[in-house]
Amino acid sequence: TALDATTTDQTEQNRLRIIGAGINQFLNRGFPESSIEEIITDSGVDPEVARGLFPTKYDVLKVLGDLNKMAATGMLDGVTAESELPSNDEILARVADFFESMVASGAPAGIAPQAMGLSLFDEGVNAIMQDVIVALRGSWVKLAVRMKAAGRLPEGTEPEDVANTFFTLVIAFMTSNMIAALSAGNLRRGRLAVLA
Repeated sequence: TALDATTTDQTEQNRLRIIGAGINQFLNRGFPESSIEEIITDSGVDPEVARGLFPTKYDVLKVLGDLNKMAATGMLDGVTAESELPSNDEILARVADFFESMVASGAPAGIAPQAMGLSLFDEGVNAIMQDVIVALRGSWVKLAVRMKAAGRLPEGTEPEDVANTFFTLVIAFMTSNMIAALSAGNLRRGRLAVLA
């Protein structure tokens, strides 16, 4: 009915407003210094409604983790599914460009380096990040298996090792991009120089 559609639309608008306020708080204040009360206030959503949608700041972070997971695995799985696998250089370039654009856009990806560090000390953040990491590693393994099948990796290379390397490089790149303005172009040129 029209009333159900209106209620669903309003709920989704409220969710998006709270998620946006969460991103703003986490990026500008840091997750530890943010509170669900401040996120709700910044969102402008009625506090009772907001608490029904997101009881804690961890619930907001979980949604952001899920959004990051869907975007990154979608991009990686898309590359893996291409009929002609791009060159290794092209794969690295696309991955760097993708994560650079995610961080630059103010998207939830900008929270990933902070959440990775916090996961060392905060069990709630760690549980959220473990879910994201398992999914991303799975997509990286699928891509590495396809690379191996295409003869793009040296004989005896384990796809899991390649996946772990890619995953580690992405996290380091995102962090360096945010802290030191390292760009995808810097990464590409440096990699080409080292492996020339």
